[in-house]
Amino acid sequence: MSNGKAHQYPDYNTNGVRLGFASSSLEDLEKSIAILKALI
Repeated sequence: MSNGKAHQYPDYNTNGVRLGFASSSLEDLEKSIAILKALI
């Protein structure tokens, strides 16, 4: 599990969200996109 430090750029300090879907099934991806779409 990563705390996100490995994905930060020097001198770039802003809040953000990092999402990972590498192990998701197609059904999980479809559900995830539907949730994100509803939130946005």
